Amino acid sequence: MNQQEEKYFENYFEMFATKGWRQFIQDIKEGMDDSQKKAFDGSEENFWMVKGGISCAEKVVNFETILRSNYGQMEEDDKEAAEELDS
Repeated sequence: MNQQEEKYFENYFEMFATKGWRQFIQDIKEGMDDSQKKAFDGSEENFWMVKGGISCAEKVVNFETILRSNYGQMEEDDKEAAEELDS
């Protein structure tokens, strides 16, 4: 992983550690819960619109997990590449 990539992840990890990030994610989750309840209260068009909104919100909620997974994979790849060079 180069310095630019390392800085990219560090910036996000710093943000994930803030109270504001946790509050933001909690607000999104609460909004998703409210939206799921409303999905069946109207027309089929309303259902699909709510479903699309929930899908986008899930991406935001899962962003930290995905980013941490990507970082771990990059670290593992770097470790394997270093071991290959040593052998």
